[in-house]
This record gives sequence, C-alpha cells and structure tokens, in this order.
Amino acid sequence: MAPSKAGLIVTTTQSLPFSVIGNFQAQFSLGSAVHVVTQAGQLGTLDAEPSSFGAVLSLSDVPGHHTDAFLAELSRVLQPGGTLQLQEPVARRKASQDEAKKLGGALVSRLQTQADVERLLLLAGFSAKENIPALPEGGLAKQWTGITPASIGSIQGPLVQPFAVKVQKPQWSTGTSFALKKKVAKSAASAAPNGAAKAPVRLSATDMDDVIMAPQPPAPAVPSTSGQSSVWKMTMDDDDAELVDEDALLTEEDMVRPALPNNPVTDDCGASGRKACKNCTCGRAEMEEADPKTTVKAVLTSDLLENPQSACGSCGLGDAFRCSGCPYKGLPAFRLGEKISLPTSFLTADA
Repeated sequence: MAPSKAGLIVTTTQSLPFSVIGNFQAQFSLGSAVHVVTQAGQLGTLDAEPSSFGAVLSLSDVPGHHTDAFLAELSRVLQPGGTLQLQEPVARRKASQDEAKKLGGALVSRLQTQADVERLLLLAGFSAKENIPALPEGGLAKQWTGITPASIGSIQGPLVQPFAVKVQKPQWSTGTSFALKKKVAKSAASAAPNGAAKAPVRLSATDMDDVIMAPQPPAPAVPSTSGQSSVWKMTMDDDDAELVDEDALLTEEDMVRPALPNNPVTDDCGASGRKACKNCTCGRAEMEEADPKTTVKAVLTSDLLENPQSACGSCGLGDAFRCSGCPYKGLPAFRLGEKISLPTSFLTADA
C-alpha cells in the first residue's frame, strides 16, 4: 500500500544517523517519502509548499533554535492534523558566572527553559502536547559541552538538558471558512390548514383583584390586506374595576399628630442656656412661660478663656462638635488647658 503522506526531518547538525530516519519512517508509515534538511540553523524558511508533510521531526543541538518564527514555518509546511516532534536543549537553571564567561553573552541570551518552549508551541497553534523520551542522536553542540565546572555540576547538575515533545497541528487551517445554514421561518398563512390565517388570541382581565388571562374563542377570519401576521391582543375593562379610597386605609390613630419629645438637650431650640426660638415647635416656649427659671444663660468668663475646660471633651474641636449651649460657641478651636488667643480681627465687624 502506497504511503498517504510524506515526512520531513530538520536538524541543525551537518549529518544525521540513518537510524533516526528509519525510526521516523516506521513510526509514521512514511516509506521512502522522507525529506531531510541539515544545518537548519542557517535557514530562515523551508523550501516546501504549505501543508506538504504529514509529520515533521525537528532536532536541534543548540538551545534557542525553535523560535516563534521557526515554529510558524514548521506549522506552514505541516498538514492540518499532522504531528510535530521536536528536541532542543533547554536550561535547567540560571547560568553561573563561570558558565556565562565561557559561553559569552550572545549564547547565554539564547537559553530557553522548557516552559518557554511549551509557551511558544501554544502560541504557534499546536495542541495535544505529549512529552517523549529524548533521542541520544540529537546530541549537544560543542560550545555547550564541558562548560559546567565540576564544583557546580556536582551540586546543581549540568546547565542544559535535552527536552523532547510531540504536538499536533489542528485539523483546521488559517483562512478556513464555511457557510452557516439559516432556517427560514414559515409564514402563518402557509402553516394554517387550507391557507387560512390563524385567528389572534385575545386576553382579557375584568377583575383587578384576581387578574385572569384566558384565551377567548377564535374570532372569524378576516382577510388581511397588509400581509402582516397575527398578533396577541390584551384588553382590560377599566369601568368594572373597583378603586379603593386611600383615606379609608387610615385609622383614627394615624390621623392624630404625634407628640414631639420635650427634651431641653435634644430639642430644636438647643440645650439649657438658650431661649426658645421665635417659631418654637418643640414646646420649649411653653416651658419658659410656665417656669422662667428653667433657662440658665451660659456666660463665657475670663477664667474660661485663661484655662478652658470641657466636660464633654469636644468643646476645643470647634463649633461642629459643640452643643448648642456651649459657652465657647463661636470661638475658634483650641487646646484644653491652654489660654485662648483671639486674632485682632475677631471682633472687627464685617464690611
């Protein structure tokens, strides 16, 4: 049986053992339809048509070979649903000073971790990731061998290790499109028997307390001249609805005006020491008429200015925190126990 797909092997080395090619052919049943590209590190693009291969094997002996651009090129030549296997040395840890000195800044910057490679594969559109054993024939470039000192290698291990993974390209390809089937709704005239239009269903409610929505018998069919479909109609007989008088809901107790509290501290006229307001509504005016001794005028004395004190502790904070009968009402904020100093313009009348 002739093979149904071709394969591609891409490697950064100058040569490749025949065993790698044979195993690749047997794994994907490729027969002799296998193309091999060596020294791929010097290639920017692959000389192949899009979707030419059903399986691709990419081997690299240097870290950082599988960039986003190169993975996009591999995805271009791979058929939808095809398999990609790649192998690349990845960094196990951060390079030490001795290792960075031997490699140089250019090579150290090419280091990629396993997570970096997996992220690039995901962004390239590959899925179904599966870690596979690394091929010993993949090897490691000479500039990456022998760079780890024995003292570091015995504790932290080598700087790089081979990483092999198998992924799959989705079945769809970029630019794929298909038409969506649109259901055409049948008209009311075509759905009714004998071509007769469906009668509208009428809903009525005559009782506000118990609204009942019930379909009425269908009305005789009336020929439609506008071509519009049947509609739902709702009617309500407002004349039969019984309205409730709002005043009837109030009781005698609700009609009685509530008595306001007669508290000389919390009433609207203020605490003791102030007279009742002109339009007093809290009952303070009646208290003063019955017993004038109930009002004691608060007087600001010189002792209070020299050594201010506060029973509530809020007099020195300002008028916003003072009660209405506070003797310090109108004065600026001050510290308790310190003399109150007034500015020269405090007693100056406003222009």
